[in-house]
Amino acid sequence: QKRRLVKAMLHALDQNVGKILKCVRNHRLQEQTLIIFLSDNGGHDHSPNTPLRGQKGTMWEGGIRVPFCMQWQGVIPAASIYHFPVSSLDILPTAVAAAGAAVPPKWNLDGVNLLPYLCKKTIAKERPHNELYWSLGTRMAIRDLDYKLATDDGKMYRLFDLATDNGEKTNLIESKPAVANRLREKLDIWKDTLPPNNAGWNPAIGPKRADFGTPQPYHQ
Repeated sequence: QKRRLVKAMLHALDQNVGKILKCVRNHRLQEQTLIIFLSDNGGHDHSPNTPLRGQKGTMWEGGIRVPFCMQWQGVIPAASIYHFPVSSLDILPTAVAAAGAAVPPKWNLDGVNLLPYLCKKTIAKERPHNELYWSLGTRMAIRDLDYKLATDDGKMYRLFDLATDNGEKTNLIESKPAVANRLREKLDIWKDTLPPNNAGWNPAIGPKRADFGTPQPYHQ
């Protein structure tokens, strides 16, 4: 039943995205409109993401890697494929650049403007990110080029080479200790830059509880 509901929702989404694109074409705005379409992390209802391992809410590729599509007629080459990883954090600086503005340095964004990497006739071979980080409570991961280090509890770590093993079947934590230690040091440094986590609903994350005040009835 849940799968049928999700398929119906996806069908409705597809139809309405089509309506938006048709409106853009009807108004001849294709060359003035940057369209970005991407998915949330992992399949709905923790469904399998084969051939990727894991599901929504995990640090496996099945909970991280998603489709990310961009269209801008006359700017981004049609039918091109960019193979290096990007992030939803890149959307804001990319949109700001597309509007002809500049990101204030004080924003200190983690994302980057993707247009220089996508707008060449031959898609650029440079990576917009040498490193990417993820965090969800005690679960954390770092991708450094093609190596990925992840942990669920901050104690046990796993290491994979995504260039040859995007299904994350072979843990290299023991065979490549130098790589694992280097990535763990980077992950620890990044973790120290994060603000305190106040998710009081999850004791595994932190004991602090949010104060929502005293609920008031809608009708006295």
